[in-house]
Amino acid sequence: MIMCFAGADGRYLGPIQDPSLPMSTPLGIALGADRRLLVAAQNSERINIFGLEGYVSMGAAPLTLTFLGKQGMPNPAEQSLTISNSGTGTLTYRTASATDWIVLHETGGSAGPGGTGTLAVGVNITGLVPATYHGTVAVTDTVSGFSENIDVTLEVKAVPQLSVSTGTLSYGYISGGAVPASKTVTITLANDTEGSTTWTAVSDSGWLSISPSVITGNSITTAKITVKPSGLVPGTYTGHIGITAPGATGSPAEIIVTLKVKLPGQINVNCNIAQAAFRITGPVNYEGSGTSWTTVRVPKGTYTITYQPVTGYKAPSPETKQLTAGAQISFEGTYRSLAMSASIIVSRPGTIPGQAGIGIFNGNGELMNSFAPGYAGKVRARTAVGDIDGDGKADIVCIFSAQDMIPGIRHLFPHIIRMAA
Repeated sequence: MIMCFAGADGRYLGPIQDPSLPMSTPLGIALGADRRLLVAAQNSERINIFGLEGYVSMGAAPLTLTFLGKQGMPNPAEQSLTISNSGTGTLTYRTASATDWIVLHETGGSAGPGGTGTLAVGVNITGLVPATYHGTVAVTDTVSGFSENIDVTLEVKAVPQLSVSTGTLSYGYISGGAVPASKTVTITLANDTEGSTTWTAVSDSGWLSISPSVITGNSITTAKITVKPSGLVPGTYTGHIGITAPGATGSPAEIIVTLKVKLPGQINVNCNIAQAAFRITGPVNYEGSGTSWTTVRVPKGTYTITYQPVTGYKAPSPETKQLTAGAQISFEGTYRSLAMSASIIVSRPGTIPGQAGIGIFNGNGELMNSFAPGYAGKVRARTAVGDIDGDGKADIVCIFSAQDMIPGIRHLFPHIIRMAA
């Protein structure tokens, strides 16, 4: 039994004892600032603690806190620490941490008799590399100096990273032709330390697909992107493949796919006579004939048409054109007839120097025109008619022979005179 007296006037305050833990012959006694009495007794191997009126008794729970964070992601959620007071007085305490990544929003608090206080503890993982970190939070009774240390463990893990080798692909298709070959993209999932992250790829268009479309864990995957343009009308189509990996940086990713569907390339040739024949040279060579000729599924490139000769006609000149993919070009070949209706041409020898005569008569024998070439001396004219230059007009070809002033010498003067047919 411990008998207590008031310090001011020596007045007896009463005994302190615990019948369940009797003491005999106390060996030492001390009174703390928190009004707890500590007693050592001869018959006990422990120190007995008694609370005087208004004493405080601080506790903290839990004594360990564990946080899990992922590099590059938001900080983990804060956790709560409960500070309790089992005494009859009011507890005031302060909190502190020497660890820079531990976040405390409050520097202290209080708890009434039998009450509790709450302390929010957070962590800041900014700039921390993947590793396990340890720190402490100290909660101290401001009166007695008694302190509780809470162990804090932070594990920072690498965040899975999703990446795609390209974000765009383009395909071209000529209607009725071969389906474009599949193209590949590389999809990489890295830093999945738990091996539980899954990426999934989904197409938004029926003509567009990807394989494989689901992979779990760290991986480098070569995926095939395939288009199926059968049944699509000519035009430009755009599809999207979305790739998601929950919790991974780089997610979601997207591949934009463009498909251009075109009509086959085509060459048209139109001629004005049925006997026309021609040869077309280019990336692929063709031959044809007649007034109307067409060929399809022609590859792009430069094409030159050469027209074959036809008796009685002047062939068109060669022509070159450029054919782009899925387009068409046309050649117009006009053969010019060498036949014509001509007037009657009559010539007579000259009786007067320079007066050889040439007359032009119509089909009824009527003189339409006449002229003399005007050479000096006596001349004789010989004539022929034809379209020499292929311009559709008749040409008069004249050969003049002239008797010179020197006896026995004659001169020939070829001359061409053009007239309308």
